[in-house]
Amino acid sequence: MLISSEYYLWEPYVKYRNFILECKEKNYDSSETLHNHHIIPRHILVSNSEWNLVYLNVEDHVKAHLLLSECFEEGSIEKIKNLQSARILNNMSIRDREIL
Repeated sequence: MLISSEYYLWEPYVKYRNFILECKEKNYDSSETLHNHHIIPRHILVSNSEWNLVYLNVEDHVKAHLLLSECFEEGSIEKIKNLQSARILNNMSIRDREIL
């Protein structure tokens, strides 16, 4: 499925996509809590398929949402929602599995 160019600003999306590809190759420490992250946001593509999911630690999940927010026009609901997600993840996520 092709993503319409109206949804993404191209250069920031390439940066986001490269970050996601790097994260897919990471071996996270077993003590870290990992989160599901939809590579293509659910509001664009409602899919929980493996190809659309990546497991990220809290810091990378926050960064993914910050990078993804840069892909959208200033003031757009998509940009705002990704910035809100980053803030919530940063403030409320449990980073250590033992604590969880």
